[in-house]
Amino acid sequence: MKFSHVILAGLVLMLLLGGCSQAAPVEKGSGQGALKIKDFTGRTLSFDESPQRIVALSSGDMSIVYALGGEVVGRPTAELPDSLQKGKVRTNDWHNASI
Repeated sequence: MKFSHVILAGLVLMLLLGGCSQAAPVEKGSGQGALKIKDFTGRTLSFDESPQRIVALSSGDMSIVYALGGEVVGRPTAELPDSLQKGKVRTNDWHNASI
């Protein structure tokens, strides 16, 4: 029984000492430069600057863009003028979204 207490005390000591280590330094960038994103197919997309025109293909996408402070220029709905309609709900029309 004493042996298990020694092991337990050793594990607790290791956890306490591990929690006392210094955090890794965080480099703060200037916010400038290329933006690289890996998509769901594994391709890496690179942008020289932040995208200025965003088309949301679902209401969930729209909520995320608005939460991040962005502005949506097109969304899939029948309530918008034809010039702003970029597809139908739950279907992706990549050709119209790229115009």
